[in-house]
Amino acid sequence: DEDQVLAGWRAQAWVFGIGAFVVCWLLMALMFLLARRSREVERLMIEFRNAKEATELANRRLIEQMEERERAETALRQAQRIEVVGRLAGGVAHDFNNLLTVVRGNIELLSQAPSLDQHERDLLGAMRAAAERGATLTGQLLAFARRQPLVPRSVDLNAVLTGMHDLLKSA
Repeated sequence: DEDQVLAGWRAQAWVFGIGAFVVCWLLMALMFLLARRSREVERLMIEFRNAKEATELANRRLIEQMEERERAETALRQAQRIEVVGRLAGGVAHDFNNLLTVVRGNIELLSQAPSLDQHERDLLGAMRAAAERGATLTGQLLAFARRQPLVPRSVDLNAVLTGMHDLLKSA
C-alpha cells in the first residue's frame, strides 16, 4: 500500500522538518543575539573613541598648561634677574654719582685758579665734559634701576668725539 510505503518517509520528513524548524529557530535566535552583541560592541567602540578623544584633548590641554606655566616661571625668573641687576645698577650708579660729584667739585675749584694757561683750561673743560657724560650715564642707570622710561635724544657724535680728542690723545 502506498500509505504504508510513504508512512516511514512521512515520519522521517516530519522529524527532519521539525529538526530543520528547530535548527532555523536556533539560527535566528543566534543571529538575533549576534546582532545585539554587535550593536553593543559598536556602542562600546564609540564610547571608547569618545573617551580616547576626550583623554587626548585633556592631555593636550594639560601639556599647554604645563608649557604656559614653564613660560610664566621663566618670565618670573627673568624678571627677578632684571630686578636684581636693576638694584645692583642703582647702587653702583648712586655710588659713582657721589664720586662724580667730588670730581666735578674739584674741577670747578681748579678752573677758578687764576694761574691756568689755555691748555690747562682746555683739559679742565674736557674733564668737565667727561664728568657730565658720566653724570648723564649714572642718571640713565638710576632711571633703569627705578624703571623710569628713558628719554632718547639725538647726539652729535662728531662733537662728542671732538670733545674727547684731548682725553683720548693723552690716554
